[in-house]
Amino acid sequence: MGTITQRVRKDGSIWHTAQIRLKQGGATMFTEAKTLDRKQAAKSWLKKRERKLAQLGQRRPHELRLYPRLQNA
Repeated sequence: MGTITQRVRKDGSIWHTAQIRLKQGGATMFTEAKTLDRKQAAKSWLKKRERKLAQLGQRRPHELRLYPRLQNA
């Protein structure tokens, strides 16, 4: 499952960073992040991306076996 972090820009506006990090054997094997203006957009991207990663590995995202070019899929 991914994480959404809220941050404040210098001008005071808020943005959200959605991040997916997959670990295998305690080591980070894959990480991906995207910054969006709305929290709902970040949630939507996270859900879509996790679903895509699960389809690629035919497993739940946190159990995914990773391949070198997975990030470009």
